Amino acid sequence: MPEPSAPDPDLPADVRAAIGRRCGLVADDTRRILSAAAVLGRTFEPAVLVAVTRLPPDAVDAALADGEACELVRAEADGRYTFVHALVEATLYEGLGPTRRARLHRAAAEALERLHPSHPPLAAIAHHCCSSVPLTEPGRAAAYAQRAGCEAGERGAWEQAVDHFRRALDAARTGGACCLDARGEATLLRDLGLATLRAGHPDEAEDVLRLAVERAREAGEPSVMADAALGLGGGQEESIGFRLLVTDPTLVALLEDVLSALPDHELARRALVTARLAGLHFDAGDGDRARDLGTEALDLAERSGDPHAVAVALATRHQSLSGFDGLAERLALDARLDESGIAPTLQSQVWRIGDLLEAGRVAEADRAATALETGPLASSHARSRWYAAHYRAMRSLMAGDLDAAERHAAEAAGLGARLGARTVGVSGALQSLFIARERDRLAGVHELLDALAVRHRMQPGLAVAAAWVRLHNGLPDEAREQLAPLAAGDFTALPRGATWTAAVTMLADLYAGLGGGRESEVLYRQALAARDHFAVVPRIVVFLGSMEQALGNLAVTAGRLDAAVEHLDAARAAHALLDAPLLVARTDLARARLAHLRGEPDAADALLADVAAEAHAAGWAAIAREATALRPAPG
Repeated sequence: MPEPSAPDPDLPADVRAAIGRRCGLVADDTRRILSAAAVLGRTFEPAVLVAVTRLPPDAVDAALADGEACELVRAEADGRYTFVHALVEATLYEGLGPTRRARLHRAAAEALERLHPSHPPLAAIAHHCCSSVPLTEPGRAAAYAQRAGCEAGERGAWEQAVDHFRRALDAARTGGACCLDARGEATLLRDLGLATLRAGHPDEAEDVLRLAVERAREAGEPSVMADAALGLGGGQEESIGFRLLVTDPTLVALLEDVLSALPDHELARRALVTARLAGLHFDAGDGDRARDLGTEALDLAERSGDPHAVAVALATRHQSLSGFDGLAERLALDARLDESGIAPTLQSQVWRIGDLLEAGRVAEADRAATALETGPLASSHARSRWYAAHYRAMRSLMAGDLDAAERHAAEAAGLGARLGARTVGVSGALQSLFIARERDRLAGVHELLDALAVRHRMQPGLAVAAAWVRLHNGLPDEAREQLAPLAAGDFTALPRGATWTAAVTMLADLYAGLGGGRESEVLYRQALAARDHFAVVPRIVVFLGSMEQALGNLAVTAGRLDAAVEHLDAARAAHALLDAPLLVARTDLARARLAHLRGEPDAADALLADVAAEAHAAGWAAIAREATALRPAPG
């Protein structure tokens, strides 16, 4: 039940006076009854008003008829009444003294309990109980508000849940000290912290959850402690890219303490804590430890039979297989989760979309991404909208609609900032990088990528991206110098995880411009096993096309011209099948360069003419410039 509407402080005095005069037109008895009705909210039931006022129904009916005649209330078709304006309700409510107001709220809570014994309206009862403290015992008010918060959470109404849990905490702390025991306070703090996280306020949630952990520790409640600890650091769903490659030893130590405190029979919670530890080790770059913990988490989850634990553990196991050579097993895990009927976590759905993109199954990825905005995850996870906006930007870029890609990327950046995405800078920079490339607006971008590479030293792909931009900005010597450490080690420092194919694709483009037959040969041999894959950065939603294109570019630089023809023809067919005209145009540029090297100038010129015409029409500035530069001068 909503609180009485607050009067507008900027409302002109004459309007306030008019409302007051209208309320004063009714008899005193009617005004008292309507004032009691204002406690019930904008719309109210006559039966509840009878119970609150303890007057005969005829007297209440007469007062309502009087109020309707004076245009203060109106009868609804369902038998309820509504104040004609929120200001009428607020004026009557304000006219009540604090003691009478509290008594009416207490009476309203008791009336709702009596009238609805089987299905009590928890939100309304909680509101009235909390508004009548201390006449209503604080513990009773807190209990109702906590139940109302849990009910709101079950509906995915997380902001409402937060409001209820905060009211519960305020009621419990009436007079200073908390009236709940340590376990009750810890449980309430846990509920508030997790709801705050779900509502998209991770920084606010952090302080509440840390206090919940301490109260649970004091109470000797490892289960509550585990639940609260699982929400720290952004929670399990951080692994969709909100805390990429960040080491958090304090949280790791806390979760290890929680795991040692949990009894052996708490299999589901043990699985969730173990899975969270696996995710933290994965994001810190410790893939071996992450795999071991992921396997352990899945075993615990399956033995527990808890659907949520199984879904989380499957996503965690999936995470540890993020290299291109793990795609088949990842797709099998996706199918296993789908066939189980278990609701996916946001983490597992995001990973699944990345798998489908890497396999070139873009239509299926589109459906899965749409589900993020229309399915259950849309209401239970605010972060699903952040990821979906990134996805729309990526799809617009594939289609060559640069204006739409920029709009969606900006939307994603705004959502990420509001939701507290730790990697909003990385994700926004990388996705915007490829949009800016097609706009031919890369000036100064390499400095931004340099700064990101310094902050994320465990992700050398950022240095590759910075070198790639330097080449496009006409700084080949600086690009070559930036790549030298990686090239000296035959690129073994590049993690063979989710971003490897994207890094190789950029390196192939780099060496096509820089030359470097040895480096291209090394990369070609390494990437040949990934020829059936598509280059993606899944959690940030970057799609760079078929790996056949990267292999074609590498083959050209390595002097494997016949192989290059095969690879680039395969890439063009794949991009055409995806209905990705911008990627097709980029492939045709590579095929034109190859035709020149093979002594086929007519074929090259025909390709470049077509590409240039399409690029000029579509506004693809970089492709138009590159195509024009490759065409021979007239005469």
